[in-house]
Amino acid sequence: MQGDAVADDELLYRRVKAWQSHFKQTQSGVRVSSQAFSDRNLRPSVDRALLNCHDPSRTQESSGDLVVSVWAHQVRTLTVQRGTDDICPADVEPKPTPANPAHAEVFLLAPHNDRRVFDKVIERLAQLSRWVIGPPATLPSDREI
Repeated sequence: MQGDAVADDELLYRRVKAWQSHFKQTQSGVRVSSQAFSDRNLRPSVDRALLNCHDPSRTQESSGDLVVSVWAHQVRTLTVQRGTDDICPADVEPKPTPANPAHAEVFLLAPHNDRRVFDKVIERLAQLSRWVIGPPATLPSDREI
């Protein structure tokens, strides 16, 4: 059953609020920042595109929200440095809710589940992600939101 596990070839959507801290201006355009993947429980929420009929608008809470995508295999194979070792510390698992059967969470594998590793993981997720809805033409100010 497709709800029991997240396959490596599944596309994942992440909602990005249109806040200035969630973007970076680069030479090649506007990129999502690691803050867009931040989560106080170290488990960023994502939606499984397959279970949302590949409709990223279902990931939005409001029409002003932006959406980025990343593949499940990218989450599982991303590497970060911990000390002198390269590690693959992350995975993704289904966490459906009654309101959102497509809900899943990125999480850190033990023994790598600490804030320093998490910060490196969300930086890599930001680098790997691609805009699906967005980016804004210009960077907004948090006061404009």
